[in-house]
Amino acid sequence: MSGFRIAAGSDSDHATYQVVRVYVVTEGVAAGKYLMDPATHELRYVLDPGIGGRIHEFTGRTIPRLDSPKATIMGLITDGILTHKLPWTLVLLGVFITIAIELMGVQALPVAVGVYLPISTSSAMFAGGVIRWLIERRAKAAQQSIAEIESGPGVLFSSGLIAGGAICGIVLAAIAGFLGSADALAEKVPIFRSLGSLSASNLLAIVFFAAMGAVLFRVASQKS
Repeated sequence: MSGFRIAAGSDSDHATYQVVRVYVVTEGVAAGKYLMDPATHELRYVLDPGIGGRIHEFTGRTIPRLDSPKATIMGLITDGILTHKLPWTLVLLGVFITIAIELMGVQALPVAVGVYLPISTSSAMFAGGVIRWLIERRAKAAQQSIAEIESGPGVLFSSGLIAGGAICGIVLAAIAGFLGSADALAEKVPIFRSLGSLSASNLLAIVFFAAMGAVLFRVASQKS
C-alpha cells in the first residue's frame, strides 16, 4: 500500500472507508490501524486502541495511553513475527540464560519478571518481598511454620491489594474507553487542582506507600 496522505479538513463528504493496517512506518505514517478514503488514500481516523496502543502522537496531538508491560511485550513479539524482524539472537540469548539460571538452582521466572517489568513495578514487588522476609524471620523466632504464614492474614490482605488494584485498573480502562481519554476523569473531576503541588509530590506518594507497607506488616504479623 502506498500513497498515504493525512487528511485535513472536514470528512462529512465521505460515507465509506477502508480499514488499513500499517505494520511498519510507511511514508511517515506510524504503525497502526486507520480508516482510509479508498478514492484519495487519505487517512481519516486512527483506530489504534486506547489501552495499550502504540500510537502516542497523531497530527501533532498527544494520545495518552494506559500501558501494560505484558501486552506491550506480546505486541512486540507479534509485530516481530508478522514483519519477519523478530530479533532471534536476543530471544535465543534469553533462552540460554534461562537454562543457565535453572542449572544454578534458581527459579528463572521471577528473574525474568524482574527483567521485563519497569522499575516502578518491580520496586513495589521488591518492597513486598522485604516485608515477606521480615515476617518469615519473625515467624521462625516464634516457631511458626511456613504453612501457617502461607494461610495467614498477610497473604489474604496482599491478595486483596492485588485484586483491588486490578479492579481499579479495569474501572479506569472502562472510563478511558467510554470518555475517549485516559485523562478524561481527571479533567472532569479536577481534584488534583485543589491539591496544588501535593498532587505531583513524590514524597507524599512515598509516605502513603510506606504506610501501606506498615499496615501489611502489622496484619501479616497477626496469627491466624
